[in-house]
Order: sequence, then structure tokens, then C-alpha cells
Amino acid sequence: MRPDPTVAPSPALLYQRSLVPRATPSRSGITCNTALGACSRAAEWSAAVLLLRDMPRRRLRADAVSFSTCITAGHKAGRWDLAAGLLADMRGRRVAPNIITFNASVTALTAGQQWESAVSLLGDMQEVRLQPDLCPYRASVDALFHAGRRVEAARLYRRALQPGIAAYRPAAGRGGRRGIAGVRHRSPLRAC
Repeated sequence: MRPDPTVAPSPALLYQRSLVPRATPSRSGITCNTALGACSRAAEWSAAVLLLRDMPRRRLRADAVSFSTCITAGHKAGRWDLAAGLLADMRGRRVAPNIITFNASVTALTAGQQWESAVSLLGDMQEVRLQPDLCPYRASVDALFHAGRRVEAARLYRRALQPGIAAYRPAAGRGGRRGIAGVRHRSPLRAC
């Protein structure tokens, strides 16, 4: 039976086909990361996780890009629990998370109403000498605010305004509006 030419093959199937030995096999981690990205864009988070878990069997080393892509795919599907599990899996495989991995994880956790874990990850980022950028702060502040934790939201918002985190500086000039707990701002966290 021939495949239907009007139906596009799934990203997972395309990846499996790419591993079939040919004259010049393309069996690199980059190829796998590309397939993971295709799965993420196609909202096939389960296929992405299967590919990630299959990498060691194929003698491919998953890197921070591999994990970040799967965490993002899980976030798109509303699977915040996947972010927590994949971060633990990274540590088990001795893969160092990067800023994108943390950003994707914080965003997924806050979308899943797991604000305590998200705020904890912000601290973890600083422990490994990664400076959080705009997205995880915004996601965490929003999650805290909507959870009724306005004092914590204001504290985290003020931390985002500290020197060294230039991306969070309010726009110079007059005006602005009253924000969380009376902090005057011009929505520096709205760019994300």
C-alpha cells in the first residue's frame, strides 16, 4: 500500500527515515535537534520526547537545545509537568541547562500555575551564573499576581528592576502608570 501523497508525513517519521543508512548517513545530533524542532512546531510533544529518549540508543548525545525544544513542545501542549521532568532528566544525563532551557521551563511552569517552582528556577538560574532575561521574570510576576500573591509579585518585579538587568529598566521620561503594589512603570515586562 502506497502512502497518501496528500497527507504530510509526521516529523517523527521523517526523522526515522533520515536515520536509514545511505551512502552518506546523516546521523548527527543536529539532525535529531532539527527533527525535535519539527515535532515541536507540529505540536507533537510526545513524538519529540520519544526522539529525545531514543537519542542515547542511537549513540547521539542530547544537549541543551534538545531538551529546550522538548520543554517548549510540552509547554505548547499544556504539559508543564514535562518541563520539571526534563530538567531532572538533564541533570541525570549531566547536560547543563542554558538560558533558553530555563526560560522555556519557567514559562511552562507558570502557564501550569506552578509559580513556586517557576520562582525557584529563577534562583537556580543565578546559582549556575545565568542571568534571567525578560521572559521568565514576566511569566513569574504574572503568575504570582494572578495567584493573589501580590506582595511576592511586587518583590520579584522590583528584583527585575535591579541594576545589571538592563532589559527591565522602565523607559526614561515622565509618565508611566501605577503597577503592582504601586510601583511606577511603563510596562518594562510587556515586551515578552
